[in-house]
Amino acid sequence: MKQLFALGFILFSLAAVFPACGTRPLLKIGLALPFTGYDQERGYNAIYAVKEALAEANARGGVGGYMVELVAVDDRNDPGEAVRQARELTLYEDMVGVIGHHSDACTLAAIPEYGRAGMPLVAPWLVSTGREGLTWETAVFPLAAPAEVLSHQLAEIVPRQRLALLTDDSPDGRALVRAFPAGWPVVFRGETGRGQRDLVTLARQVAGARPDVVFYSGHATEAALLLLALREVGVRAPFYGGPDLDDPKFLRLAGATAEGVIFIGLAQPGPAGAGYRQRTGRDPDDRATGAYNATVLLLAAIEDAARRDGRPTRAGVARSLGELAGSHQATSGVIYQVTGGMLKPLSNP
Repeated sequence: MKQLFALGFILFSLAAVFPACGTRPLLKIGLALPFTGYDQERGYNAIYAVKEALAEANARGGVGGYMVELVAVDDRNDPGEAVRQARELTLYEDMVGVIGHHSDACTLAAIPEYGRAGMPLVAPWLVSTGREGLTWETAVFPLAAPAEVLSHQLAEIVPRQRLALLTDDSPDGRALVRAFPAGWPVVFRGETGRGQRDLVTLARQVAGARPDVVFYSGHATEAALLLLALREVGVRAPFYGGPDLDDPKFLRLAGATAEGVIFIGLAQPGPAGAGYRQRTGRDPDDRATGAYNATVLLLAAIEDAARRDGRPTRAGVARSLGELAGSHQATSGVIYQVTGGMLKPLSNP
């Protein structure tokens, strides 16, 4: 079924963006995201943006003399599955780069597989880079600002009052909490597990600490359930969050209770291609824009490597990514507030 899934995306991409390929040679790029399961909405938001960037490039005659096709695989936002799918992507001899994964946990788990195959990885949403004790075995190009930058940026608008500092057990969540700067009187620290749904006990423990501010750096679903539980037990302190709160599930689950919540998002400047709304019927979210930017960067690296080396290879594309990635990397995040049931930016990167 997984092979059929990937093949279906290849054929769809070929039909959509190669109406008249002629005799130009083909090469592949990979995309590893969740397309089934709880986070599939995020994967589909991103893949339409990737297809848009590919369609634009191939309509111009390709990249460095090559037409580019997409192999998309479903990692289900599960680290074990991410490793398996990364291994499968590296088996394509004509694949020169991969974009992914949705979560830091999946990206970090899969990196050794890419490293063994010399496959460059563009990671649009990785924020815990270099802070988990990993030895980087391959060329990894994160586009988001790191956890330390995001936490310090958010802390600038968090009142220096009694703070409850909470996270889930994800690498990015923990990195964001670790990076939160000193100077705030932290009266409570706690951690939830991914998928934990009963958060009333934790909310009561937070209530006992009487915080003036609550910061939670975990997943959107647990953030919404924690917020509801806090309000249920009488905690009215302002609620601040991490980048996962840009997931539509947060607003759907928290409803009107989310009004006024502030969080730090991953800044991804630029549109996700002119045809994104036509493809999807909606405006791109931050994840879609990040996927589009990652694809544009990878295609530019392929073109640069082909021009310099005569043909693009994984090593050549990695070298070009190293020279080009700096102009695509975010130097900060963007602060959002939930206002009128919608996300409103309070700051620009």
